[in-house]
Amino acid sequence: MNHPGGYNDPLAKHWHEKLVGKKIVETGEANDMQFPKTQLPDASRVIKLGSLVTMDFRPDRINVTVDNDGTVLHVRTG
Repeated sequence: MNHPGGYNDPLAKHWHEKLVGKKIVETGEANDMQFPKTQLPDASRVIKLGSLVTMDFRPDRINVTVDNDGTVLHVRTG
């Protein structure tokens, strides 16, 4: 599947609906409050607000932005 990248990408929208408001945890079960990092796609990264990240563009990569507590704020691809 071809992904244009960004917030409006269908892949980003899918994961946005699934993750926003949940806390990313290392392990455990997915539920209404949390989502385990191990269940994210291989091509993904969790980014804390204000962190430096590489700017290489990978349209199939999921970028999950979290606050200091690990709660998902938004998801984009790229």
